[in-house]
Amino acid sequence: MNNKHPLLAKLEQHEEHFRSNLDQLAAVDVSDLKSIWLYLQASEALMVKVFDAENAGKVPDVGGLEGELEYGPILYMLHHLPENFAWVADVLKVLGMPATGINHQQWNNYVDRLKGEGYYGGDGTLLQGDGSIAYFHKYVQLDPGWAFSAFEYIAYLKDLLGKYKRAEFKTTPVTTTISESDYNELKIALVGDWGTGIWQDGNQPECPSQLVMKQLENLKPDVIIHLGDVYYAGNYGVLGSESGEEYQNFVKRWPTAGAKWSFALNSNHEMYGGGNGYFKVALASDIFKDTQDGSSYFAIDYGDWLILGLDSAYYDTSTLYMNGALYNPKIAKSLKQQQFIKDCAQSAKANGQRLIVLTHHNPLQTNGVLASDEKDRLLWDQLTDNLGYPDYWYWGHIHNGIVYTDKSGAGNNTKCRCVGHGSIPFANGYELEQAHNTGVVDYYAHTPMTGSRTHPLTASQKLRVQNGFAMLTLKGKTLQEEFYETGKSTAVWSKSG
Repeated sequence: MNNKHPLLAKLEQHEEHFRSNLDQLAAVDVSDLKSIWLYLQASEALMVKVFDAENAGKVPDVGGLEGELEYGPILYMLHHLPENFAWVADVLKVLGMPATGINHQQWNNYVDRLKGEGYYGGDGTLLQGDGSIAYFHKYVQLDPGWAFSAFEYIAYLKDLLGKYKRAEFKTTPVTTTISESDYNELKIALVGDWGTGIWQDGNQPECPSQLVMKQLENLKPDVIIHLGDVYYAGNYGVLGSESGEEYQNFVKRWPTAGAKWSFALNSNHEMYGGGNGYFKVALASDIFKDTQDGSSYFAIDYGDWLILGLDSAYYDTSTLYMNGALYNPKIAKSLKQQQFIKDCAQSAKANGQRLIVLTHHNPLQTNGVLASDEKDRLLWDQLTDNLGYPDYWYWGHIHNGIVYTDKSGAGNNTKCRCVGHGSIPFANGYELEQAHNTGVVDYYAHTPMTGSRTHPLTASQKLRVQNGFAMLTLKGKTLQEEFYETGKSTAVWSKSG
């Protein structure tokens, strides 16, 4: 257990500013925040449904409920911050934050389990701790860091500090051409949702981000691609770029030896600070400068393959950037990415190349269903309308490793994979277990986390499963796919196609 939270010092710097300006905040237009508050209320109701069902020994029936389990604790935590941070709640109440729907007695019914094994959702989302600074487990969904990053996101949206300007969307995509004469085969490592930095994981000597990257580097890939998400919000840093999460939790930890090419995608978490960390720190670093030239979308041209890395976050208009979108028809600049997709489709067709698409966001729902609602299917429609059906589509966003079959909503048009299990703690999701049993999912990450005699698991790690990544090997028109999990030197799932 660690009682010192890294976000506290940063917030303390802003207390005097906000306390002295509460009256002025009352005049701020908060109409654009209403959807966020409604979303958090819906997520809280979803969380209660899951908690109550699991307490009764049942699998939760959450069909038709809105929101996301990972945002379920936010309202409660924002209303129960330590006394010295009560001013955060005062600010948010002025900005329209509603009351939490969970009362003290309800919460007490959950606390024993939350302080032990915790609760988990259909996709494996794990909730543990009691939401307080004094008792938290890093990066599970009751880590108070999520509440503070939610506050930071609101501060960005309303420009409360006069410094949060949205980073510029660059339209200079780079196509990296790799010759088959130089590389008889091309090994590409994919890792998603990996930007946690180094943290103390119970009694374990190394945390998931360290274990994953060490194992990944041992496989000696030629290319490493991050599918997005640096936590808590991939921010730029109030004390300069090297103080921010984007540098400390991602750029500083990225391997600079071994692989010749590195790429990074934009994400919902990195957009919570207007993309400033991603565009001004990650893409400006020597690691990604040559391969991306400041642009959040790119292509890799290798023999019979064309790989598209796309920005599904910047122009997403859904609440908290959760659904993903590639462009906004009303914004001319965003159409540059749309045209890039069309150009790549034309080029691939002319050269007889197979297509791989990489995004941060998931076009399919966790259980493999293609959403029927047009707004929830926007990412899928925008990609396929302009590119057609790619041969493969890889994404992160969902904290799991998942291989979908042709029984999924994509059918046999596109092989769909999720590689979002790079570092965030998660559990064996019952929704994925059901999808596996019905043949919609061929593989998903659910191998129990293991400890040792010298480093035994804690009670809070009882439900945890192993993190991982994916390796792609391109040779001729063939793609060899491999999924790896920490603690295993060989692939736990592989297929050639």
